[in-house]
Amino acid sequence: MNQALRMTHYWQLIRPGLLVTILFSMAMAAFTTGQHVPPWPRLVHSLAGTAMLIAGALAMNQRMERRSDATMARTAERPLPSRGLTLREVTTFAVLSSGLGLVYLLLLATLTVVWLAALSWAIYVLIYTPLKRVTVWHTPVGAVAGAIPMNERRLSTRWAH
Repeated sequence: MNQALRMTHYWQLIRPGLLVTILFSMAMAAFTTGQHVPPWPRLVHSLAGTAMLIAGALAMNQRMERRSDATMARTAERPLPSRGLTLREVTTFAVLSSGLGLVYLLLLATLTVVWLAALSWAIYVLIYTPLKRVTVWHTPVGAVAGAIPMNERRLSTRWAH
């Protein structure tokens, strides 16, 4: 398989539309929930680390749903069901992206951001994804994972305003 096609499969794995929506919501919450605009370095680092962590969660979700994805027309062309990427490649990407995102946040963001991002990852991967097979209540649980707010007033001041 050529390299461009492989990169396309990795791009599909992170579900860029969903990822951008979550990051946009996070940025808007940071601007609207605080008394003032957060410092740019803090916001950029928070978004970058969260993007890596969420990309890992989205990849792990696809890994966990590979069998059901193969049975639905809407998801059959995703990287695993279409055999664009192997189970090992997706698992490696999910673990590395999640781990790097968490370490990045630990080093360059505030502890509040770390906890909220990790909580969102855990809800999405460990609760929402398994619930999809057993109940329609997975939808509000997934919404919680994507909507955990960033409250600027509660962020510690690693960088001065």
